[in-house]
Amino acid sequence: MCAISRDGTRIYVPHHNASAVSVIDVVAGAPVTQIPMPKNPHSVALSLSAATTGRAFMTQTPPRLRSRIGE
Repeated sequence: MCAISRDGTRIYVPHHNASAVSVIDVVAGAPVTQIPMPKNPHSVALSLSAATTGRAFMTQTPPRLRSRIGE
């Protein structure tokens, strides 16, 4: 499952087999960066809280662990 940034300018796309999450610039339609992740990233979620704006989280399968992207 992908996630869209709060301002709508970035899409975060997990790549299950590549163990990475790509960040795509919506306007340019091009990748901005690829973030290495633990094995099998499955879903990405972005924080909507004002205190944690800009934080992205992902789950992986199995065993459905959660990680903070960028740490």
